[in-house]
Amino acid sequence: MRKLTKKEWIPLALRAGIWAAVTVVFLLLFSISTSPLTNEYGTDSSFFVLVAQGMTRGMLPYRDFFDMKGPYLFLIEYIGQLFRYGKVGAICVQCFNLFFTLCIMDMIFLMQTGWSGRNLGMELLCTAPVLLAAMVSFDGGNLTEEYALPWLMLAVYFALGYLKKSRESGDWKHPVRIGFYYGFAFGFLAMIRITNAAAIGAVILTICVGLLVKNEWKNLLSNGMMFIAGCAAALAPACIFFACHGLLGQMLTQVFLFGFRYSEGGDLASKIEMLCSDYMAFVYLAMLPAAVLLLYRVRDWRKWLLAASAFAIFLAAVLMGNVYVHYFTLCLPNIVLAMAFWLEEMKLPQRRWDLKKAVVIVLAALCFLPMSDLIQSTYGTSDTVRYWKSIGAGRWKRDYCLDIAARIPEDERDSVYAYGMATYGGGMFSCANFYVQAQLLPSHRYCDWQEHYIELNPQVGDELAAWLAEENPKWVVVPVEYEIAPEQIAGVIRAHYHEYERNDIYILYAANGNTQK
Repeated sequence: MRKLTKKEWIPLALRAGIWAAVTVVFLLLFSISTSPLTNEYGTDSSFFVLVAQGMTRGMLPYRDFFDMKGPYLFLIEYIGQLFRYGKVGAICVQCFNLFFTLCIMDMIFLMQTGWSGRNLGMELLCTAPVLLAAMVSFDGGNLTEEYALPWLMLAVYFALGYLKKSRESGDWKHPVRIGFYYGFAFGFLAMIRITNAAAIGAVILTICVGLLVKNEWKNLLSNGMMFIAGCAAALAPACIFFACHGLLGQMLTQVFLFGFRYSEGGDLASKIEMLCSDYMAFVYLAMLPAAVLLLYRVRDWRKWLLAASAFAIFLAAVLMGNVYVHYFTLCLPNIVLAMAFWLEEMKLPQRRWDLKKAVVIVLAALCFLPMSDLIQSTYGTSDTVRYWKSIGAGRWKRDYCLDIAARIPEDERDSVYAYGMATYGGGMFSCANFYVQAQLLPSHRYCDWQEHYIELNPQVGDELAAWLAEENPKWVVVPVEYEIAPEQIAGVIRAHYHEYERNDIYILYAANGNTQK
């Protein structure tokens, strides 16, 4: 490979510096769960950090923590906590992740403009709608969809490169090594949250249909085998690790079986209603690739298939869950795909500039006008928007958590069980949120969202009730503004614990007979 000259290194370094600066500023402002500028800790984000902190002390997911997220998410969080315990460790991992994502997006836009490297302004413009949507969809930051982005963007990059090269050469054989990547990325994301692989599904569908049309059966089979090999390569390390610890069955059950049960929490009609009432702006953004193709009257059916399947699979992934705002981070690859189509069509010589300018205005309206509606419609569900709308609303939370922890004897702080969730000042307090801010680790694997888990599986309630009745934890913490449910848990706490202390936010219960100050 030819060595780059100094003149070639300078623009590359400039680009890297710009994306690094964008990454840091964006996460400091919009990843409020991990940003050192805020006193927010988030709900899901707190749980992921809590599991990672437990792992640094010998605890393991699926044995010491119950959750349906995959092991690679906890590995990512664990790396952050090894680097620096607490918020800083989490945001450092996020910075690497988002920086890599932005660099891949830059490669996509460079490829579509002929690798000229002279269109940095245009590429920044194309990045803007992606970041505008992410401002809301990151929902406080440090969530599973965020860690899927570099894998999805790289899949979009490979797909567009394949379509571009095949059109120019007339050879539609797909490189099998990239088939291996798709399999590896799919397997890796399945071990985080399987719906996060939505964009990869759209890419695979487009490639498979294209190979079938060209009767490239041998190439299709080779890619299929490499896809399976890639999946196996991604799944094997996690499966081997948990098998060696006797946890393979628990891991697979929680990640896939319980995860599927969790996704059935609401009926399809109510999910569609929520989608239409609160999140239509994201639906518009996911449709942008098709809008570009329509405006430019593109006749390449492969591009149309990629745009349509990306939209359909994105919607399916969102509706498979409970339609939370952070699910819509999965539409960001669709926006990148739209911008890539736009850049490619913009440079066609037969298009007149006045038509290009009109299309630019229309696309800008499509990208930016829905954002005001997006901000308003997600106001009540986005932690980020809520926080910056009322800056500093949660600055007292950590003090109240530490206040409760200070009332527990130091040698008994590994025997504290937090139960229940409550809402204060527009924000949600979860048990993981309490543990992280109080600098404690849980004493039972069902250490958050217990009420919901009991709803989905009543055996969880039986297990917790029996454990609490035996007075295993010496201390139980419950939010003040929370009516303990179900009754089997409330009854056990009334019978075996007594109120010991309280502050404005939490009640601290002590096991009967445990009254030391």
